[in-house]
This record gives sequence, structure tokens and C-alpha cells, in this order.
Amino acid sequence: MLVVHRIVEPGHTRTHLGVVAEPGHVTVNADRLGELEVTPEWWEDAVAWGETEVRRRGTLYRGGQERRQIAGRRVIIVSDSAGTGLTLGAAVAAIRALGAREIIVALPVAPASVVDTVRPLVDQVICLATPAELIGQGLHYPPADDIDDEAICRLLEDGHRVVAPAD
Repeated sequence: MLVVHRIVEPGHTRTHLGVVAEPGHVTVNADRLGELEVTPEWWEDAVAWGETEVRRRGTLYRGGQERRQIAGRRVIIVSDSAGTGLTLGAAVAAIRALGAREIIVALPVAPASVVDTVRPLVDQVICLATPAELIGQGLHYPPADDIDDEAICRLLEDGHRVVAPAD
């Protein structure tokens, strides 16, 4: 499991200015960041907060255990969608930097342009629906609320009971 944290535009919870991925890999949406009047101090604080958050969630979600070694392994990245590809690209870059032997991306829905951008960065992309434009992932799913850390930990614990990880 690799934890990522989106750095969002002030006042807009869905517009991403960047992404922090374990173990401290930062990806910037330079075009959008350049359009805003964000101070360097704000950006540095946002990145520091993101690094703290990925460490906290990583420790919590893994039950205090270390992240499994990625070097030399096949890694499958699964996400609910990839509207812009920024978060997905950050995860791919972080996993590549950790030495994965093979990276496969699996998505139910993503814009064709995002799939085309990600495809040369990974070994395989599996995407069930590639609309020309992804207006909102909510159009492809039934309504659902965000879930909290406690619910995520329960789901991960349930998954570990069902499937023992291979070494």
C-alpha cells in the first residue's frame, strides 16, 4: 500500500495543486499553481502537512508495520478514477522510484487523454471506460460519502483476513 495526499487549492476541495506520495515524493500541478497567488510559504506548509499526513495514514493503515518492499516486484495501482491523472501520475512516479519491476494501473473510468498520458509510464493500463471528458466520477458511481480512517482500517483488516499477502 502506498499512501498519497492531495494538496488542494485554497477554498476548493477538488482542485489539486499537487500531490505528496510516500515516501516524500512531491508532484506539482505547475500550470495551476502558477495561476494562483499562493505564497512560497503557503506551498511549503502545504507540502509539509502532506508529508506528515502520508506518514500518519501510512502508519495507521498498515497497523504500525513498515511498508512492504516494492523493489523488484509487480505493483498494481488501483484507483476509483483518474480525473486529471495528477494523483495517479504521482503514485506511478513514487512506485517507479521505489524500484518496482512492473507497474499495472487498473481503473474503472478515466478520460482517454489521461489513459494516453499514463500508458507510456507503466507496463499496462486496464481501464473499463474512457470517456472523452470525465465531468465527474460521481456520474459513474452510486452516491457515496467519504469514509474516515476508522472505516478504512476496518476494511483493510477485513481484506487481510480474506487474503494473506504473498511474499
